[in-house]
Amino acid sequence: MGKELGTTVLEERLGAQRTLLAMLVAHLEDNGLIDRAALESGYWQVHEQSGLGDHAQYDMIGLFHQVDLTLDLWEARRQ
Repeated sequence: MGKELGTTVLEERLGAQRTLLAMLVAHLEDNGLIDRAALESGYWQVHEQSGLGDHAQYDMIGLFHQVDLTLDLWEARRQ
């Protein structure tokens, strides 16, 4: 049997920050205050140029996915 790995304090804190960022982006997009496509495209250009690793890429893919889920949830609540 393998030992279950728990999350570290750093992982929990970073997760909370990603959640807040996702909610902020979703709120801004939902209210027409940002061009989400331009923001996301610009981020990926900077990411590619900065040479950030795979973990950063997966985190941001998760963040943008969480934005989509949040927007879908809000849309469903309006109906």
